[in-house]
Amino acid sequence: MDSKEITLIVNQVESGDPEASAKLFQLVYGQLKDIAAGQMRTEKVELEATGLVHEAFLRLFGNAAAPWQNRRHFFGAAAQAMRRILIDLARSRSAQKRGGSRLRVTFCDQLTSGKNEATLDEVLDLNAAIDALQNEDELLGKIVELRFFAGQSMEAIGEILGMSLSSVERKWRLARAFLVTRLQK
Repeated sequence: MDSKEITLIVNQVESGDPEASAKLFQLVYGQLKDIAAGQMRTEKVELEATGLVHEAFLRLFGNAAAPWQNRRHFFGAAAQAMRRILIDLARSRSAQKRGGSRLRVTFCDQLTSGKNEATLDEVLDLNAAIDALQNEDELLGKIVELRFFAGQSMEAIGEILGMSLSSVERKWRLARAFLVTRLQK
């Protein structure tokens, strides 16, 4: 997927081109669906990857298209939309019944040793930890959001944020240490 093409279409959406939203959807749909599938590898999930992508697009284009400046801004917004959908789902399920059969959400990277699935309560705890991280360092929070909720590689995160790979990896280690410490409390 050509990042310049995405940026061009994002600019067309911002300028009010009525066909640009559909073009953007077609261009990034496959990638967002792969990301969502990674997030939704679960047992007995009512929301599938396709549903997550469609729900994210509804939130992104719901009232009016947000003024995205480029590919980076768009994927950041998409990651945030998917995160909010998963958190809303987790809160809804958690409120319905605590401790019963739990939705399991698979993260794209392991945060703690040997564990790559999280229960609803763990998703909510992770969300609170990410919020605390974003309050301390917005860039670290954005890296975590892109890694967990948009399934981006370190290289892609560097490209999206305009940072070198070594800088992203260094920031990732800081963010990961913060989250592990926060989640162990």
